[in-house]
Amino acid sequence: MKTVRVLVFAIVLVLLGSCVCSATCAGGDRYADLANGTVMDCNTGLIWLKNEKCTQTINGAAPYSDGTLMWYDAMRWVAGLKTGLCGLEDDSAAGAWRLPTKTELMAMVAYAKQQGYTDPTLTNDAGTAKWGTGTSSFTNVQSADTWSSTTTASSLTYAWFIYMQNGNPDHHDKASYKYVWPVRGVQAGSFDTVVIQ
Repeated sequence: MKTVRVLVFAIVLVLLGSCVCSATCAGGDRYADLANGTVMDCNTGLIWLKNEKCTQTINGAAPYSDGTLMWYDAMRWVAGLKTGLCGLEDDSAAGAWRLPTKTELMAMVAYAKQQGYTDPTLTNDAGTAKWGTGTSSFTNVQSADTWSSTTTASSLTYAWFIYMQNGNPDHHDKASYKYVWPVRGVQAGSFDTVVIQ
């Protein structure tokens, strides 16, 4: 009987989550401001930190004044991110946030790149034009290297990043400094699990 109650509770949570996502993204926009320091990608269901350039010290990791961190520090920094930090009011606890995978970052920029939107390679909330202040919920978007959590297959000391100026992926030594754009939600491991639009 206990197993049945747990299963029913899990189904209800999934349905409620779907309703929230559907209501938030009902207008057909690409991104929806959740008014709690986060923005939802309506194509992937991922929740992104609204402010890409948060410079608060978190979990002992202190970004440079420009918001960049080395990869290992970035992993530690996002693991400590929680409500009350970086403008978050989403009731998230430490451990809920992470670095996006290479695939997730590529999914974020793919349509903008296809349309020729660069510097940064990102659309507005509606998904109909280039990102810009006043047309997008995201703030402090940088046209520079942004870390992914994906380590390269050829070397454990290198990780992938996306160059937000043109949307191209590349890899670099994990000791180099790059921007950090935290995400939470189901981790996408391949292009088959993320809608690239």
